[in-house]
Amino acid sequence: MGSSLGPLLANIYMAHLEEEYFLKTKHPFIPSFYRRYVDDTFCIFGEENHADLFLEFINSIDDSIQFDKECEVEDSLPFLDTIVKRTLNNVYPDVSNRVKPTDKGLFYNVQSFIPESYKSNLIYILVYRVFHIASSYAIFHHDLQILKSKFLKNGFLSVLFDLTVRKFLDKQYTPEEAITTVKRMRVTRVLPNLGPLSVFIKRRLNELINRFYTLVDLNIVYKRGRTVGSLFPYKDRFPLKCRSSVVYKIECESCGSSAT
Repeated sequence: MGSSLGPLLANIYMAHLEEEYFLKTKHPFIPSFYRRYVDDTFCIFGEENHADLFLEFINSIDDSIQFDKECEVEDSLPFLDTIVKRTLNNVYPDVSNRVKPTDKGLFYNVQSFIPESYKSNLIYILVYRVFHIASSYAIFHHDLQILKSKFLKNGFLSVLFDLTVRKFLDKQYTPEEAITTVKRMRVTRVLPNLGPLSVFIKRRLNELINRFYTLVDLNIVYKRGRTVGSLFPYKDRFPLKCRSSVVYKIECESCGSSAT
């Protein structure tokens, strides 16, 4: 794992390249369309050899940072988690969800000991992702069937998937009307996940809160308890002298000097 500052520093460096070299240069091979996410860029060139000239140009700026390129194959080009496909009849390309070759299609198993809401929410957020990436309803339907087959392989029921999709689409096309009421105070409490017992406790707490404290909006968050792995750690503890946030002092045996 890299540093948490990695994306920020990459974004700053790419912004510097764009301002100092891309915007101020008049080279004919500069892309006519340029979009970037952190250090991944999507470019359209007027001629095919312009991509090679542009790559050679940006790699000559700094020897310590080198870029590579990926060209379209059969009118398709992957970019981040999408596939952009050139079309002849439409002005805009077709955009669909990208399934990487290393994807195993593994999610929560339906028998996993987790709150039931976690399972339905997993379907919901992935349907949300497919919906907002797909550039047409035909692509959305195709990607949705692929997603559904993955969930079925993980033991999910087809009924649960279909109901979650219907819930998502109803929310997209029949938004709830905002009703002005007294602002309720949101209170969050963490409870251990005890399976069906947790669902019962949550329901009873909501009933009592709605009955006696109508101005309180109770939000229950489940916390996973101990696992088998937590009871049998397999890694040795990191030595205290090697940990960060510690002042080090190293003395030289020959000259007696020290460094901190």
